[in-house]
Amino acid sequence: MSTYDQDNYKIDDTKTGEEDKIDLFALLDEFFAGLRVMWPLWILIMILAAGFGYMRSVRTYSPVYQVQATFTVETDYGSSSYDYYNNAAASQMATVFPYLLTSTPLNELVAEELKLSYVPGSISATVMENTNLFKLTVTSSDAQMAYDILNAVIKKYPEVADKVIGKTVLQMVSEAVVPEKPMVVLNPAKAAVKWAAIGFIIGAVLVFVYGATRNTVRGENSLKRFTNQKCLGEIMRVRQKRYLRMKRKYLLVTDKKADYGFRESFRMIVSRLEREMKKKQDKVLMVTSALQGEGKTTVTMNLAFSMAEAGQKKVILLDCDLRKPATTEALLGQKKPEYTVYDVLQGSCSLEEALVLIGESGVWLLPGDSRTFENASELAGSKQMEKLFQDAKAFADFVIVDTSPADMMADAFSIGQLVDGILMVVRYQYAKRTYVLNAMRQMNNTEARLYGYVINASGVRISDKLSGYHYGYGYRYGHGSYHRRNGYGYGYGSGYGQEKSKHTK
Repeated sequence: MSTYDQDNYKIDDTKTGEEDKIDLFALLDEFFAGLRVMWPLWILIMILAAGFGYMRSVRTYSPVYQVQATFTVETDYGSSSYDYYNNAAASQMATVFPYLLTSTPLNELVAEELKLSYVPGSISATVMENTNLFKLTVTSSDAQMAYDILNAVIKKYPEVADKVIGKTVLQMVSEAVVPEKPMVVLNPAKAAVKWAAIGFIIGAVLVFVYGATRNTVRGENSLKRFTNQKCLGEIMRVRQKRYLRMKRKYLLVTDKKADYGFRESFRMIVSRLEREMKKKQDKVLMVTSALQGEGKTTVTMNLAFSMAEAGQKKVILLDCDLRKPATTEALLGQKKPEYTVYDVLQGSCSLEEALVLIGESGVWLLPGDSRTFENASELAGSKQMEKLFQDAKAFADFVIVDTSPADMMADAFSIGQLVDGILMVVRYQYAKRTYVLNAMRQMNNTEARLYGYVINASGVRISDKLSGYHYGYGYRYGHGSYHRRNGYGYGYGSGYGQEKSKHTK
């Protein structure tokens, strides 16, 4: 068992609470990542806002009718021409007209004329400059009442004006008519659209705030500031259009339709791992992640197949996720294996009897057990598990171990005491950085060597597109509730035939 040099790994706790430097491209990446999670809420906010605007428009709507009339004002000196006196009267009227219209005496006279206790409307007037032309406007919630108020004003106004500017005469230029339509027609659909736009803005702000404050891993640089652990590679997302009709959940490097870039990313990771493992004479590598849904199982399977393709004689893939053996389901489908890891740990069969060769890939699978065991944590760190790893090392050139997420169960920590090395899978913009660092810290406290991490499903970022750097490959994958909730999980299972081990080394 190799002992890990603690000095090769460190986490600067004084920096984990610091904010990242403001990066517009990174914030945009976070915005779209947040959008993938919060788009249902965004749509809900828009719908609620539109509904609110619709109901508000209907409930608060009150029709307003407007009546207008244009007239002239003249002094009563027996002349209808625009002489000096009429112009003087117009000048005086321009000053006092608005005041007179809103004065209490006129409103009382108008109310009396209408046989009401008050005037149910508003009155305003405008004067055309350098003329004695006035436009009188009356608004009311009732069309007929607006018309009646205007006529009452024209009739009663001279009685008030005579006391202020002398005897005057109002001459109608354009008569008013009873309006047929209100000034503003009820349009709840327009109000709904307006409020939906407001909801859109509110949703956008919430998504942006959510994305900017998630503090997730945005790539290799997000962890470099806090740990000197190596990033062994990035696995990009692949364009999905060609895979939408496929029913299998996992994309494997052995699939002929897998993108070249996807396969090449695993070859690069395997090359780096093999070099380090051979240098340390390690053979058993555990793959884990901080949280469920980071694509740990898919990465584990593809590492195993890539190692076998790289020229290794035998690679064993141990499904030691005692809680949810997804590897077995992915590679064997509905076929129930004769023996599982539980049978080997209980001594019911040997390791070689339980191994299943996956086609001609050179990968041997020790199936997991879908049953739930109360003593799963005890089995993970038991002497039987240690013996299982020793037998696997004697049987194969490399042993890849799939386990439960490190930050959720103690199983990964227990198994980490028995393996040679550990690889962390970190999904791009998924788990908070603190969760990832805590998981790395836990793995660092095991007896195994922490080789580093891979960034999974990192995608092509906006900054990459703008700089002309475009991979064009990668894949959205993972397992568990997360990929179902977010539409992830398209891909390919193995599709290989299985045959029992012939018990030969």
